[in-house]
Amino acid sequence: MYKISVIIPVYNAEKTLPDTLKSTAAQSLSDIEIICVDDGSTDQSFKIIKNWQAVHSNIRCVRQQNGGAGSARNRGMDMAAGEYIAFMDADDSYPNEHALETLYQAAESQGAFICGGSAVYDHPQPEDMNCVFSQEKLIKFSDYQYDTLFGRFIYNREFINCYQLRFPELRIYEDPVFLSRVLIAAKTFYAVPDPVYCYHGTHQVQKMTREKAGDYLTGLRMELLLSSEHQLPKLHQIAFNRLAHEACYYAEPFLYSDNYDILALLLKAEAALDPSLISLEENYLLPTIVSLCHAAGNYMRLYRTVPVKFCRRLIKKLHTGF
Repeated sequence: MYKISVIIPVYNAEKTLPDTLKSTAAQSLSDIEIICVDDGSTDQSFKIIKNWQAVHSNIRCVRQQNGGAGSARNRGMDMAAGEYIAFMDADDSYPNEHALETLYQAAESQGAFICGGSAVYDHPQPEDMNCVFSQEKLIKFSDYQYDTLFGRFIYNREFINCYQLRFPELRIYEDPVFLSRVLIAAKTFYAVPDPVYCYHGTHQVQKMTREKAGDYLTGLRMELLLSSEHQLPKLHQIAFNRLAHEACYYAEPFLYSDNYDILALLLKAEAALDPSLISLEENYLLPTIVSLCHAAGNYMRLYRTVPVKFCRRLIKKLHTGF
């Protein structure tokens, strides 16, 4: 049995993957396995993995049809044999060679199912005190209520499997849902102030497709229902803020079409809001829904004006001859 299984989902990451593998393979905790799940890459990613695998016997590799990072991580979790599971993205790295050893020793000494450290960025990032743990201690999730930076944690594999915790099959917003579910189940986690994960990519959506917009809304609805069920107001507020701003912004371009799937998902996400938990008005409506109603109202008012009525009659006359 390995101490830690590091799972790396890979999709068209040929530019960044070598540095990620180098950082992971160089960890001082030598008794680890590195599981690379190639998620249908069309570049040289799989070849890069095979080249590294030829040199490092602890690298395992599997290919699958493209299903998104959540699907790839789930595949890796099913393959994992380590006491703990860690997740690394193919455009990130460890800030030093002792990151995994620091987390493993802390988790083992404290008997913690979940152990996390501080995250660092190599690109400008808005100040976020949640990315740093100021001291080593046990933290209650009811006090923490934060849902991102899941890569800076390690997770006891038996605990994960006991609670059947997996990523939702989404192409976006699968990480916050997974981390929230895990920390709710664990109730507490152990934190160390040491930097243990370095984010290189922006980890933001570069191109929002209809499918991704739908997945974003689905993931937000999951988190809203989860935070409402467990009465976690801070987490509910975070999800609400994203729904009211980012999600509505992403969804709006797809609302003005004959396909109503995005509108249905938006309404379902809005219905998952718990007004009493975050002090919302009982009849609150999302800004995008309000805008949609205004657009419909403006259209109907314009439709009923005298000039438009005249034009409609003229068009009818031209087409029918009457």
